[in-house]
Amino acid sequence: MVEALERINLAPGTPTALQRHQADLLAAAIVAYEDQICPPIEMTPHQVLVNLMENRKMTQADLLRLLNLSRTTANHIFHGTQAISKSNALKLAKLFAIDVDVFLA
Repeated sequence: MVEALERINLAPGTPTALQRHQADLLAAAIVAYEDQICPPIEMTPHQVLVNLMENRKMTQADLLRLLNLSRTTANHIFHGTQAISKSNALKLAKLFAIDVDVFLA
């Protein structure tokens, strides 16, 4: 399910209404399954970001490119020395198909 969701979210161009609907359904199913198997662990926004990036084999370079950040800002966000802004939290939530609140402290 995660791979199917990533194919939709990371595909070039704007997703169709059907693809957005499919992505929403997949995301809800993934969350429900994961909540049953492993109850959520309290993590800081920084820890969530690092975990998600590691799972997808993303680098800081990917982060700065996807969020249009400077190298310094991407480094500070990645290492948790700078909070994630609301606008960047929204971009990350869309990219990873999760609730924006996990990126806001």
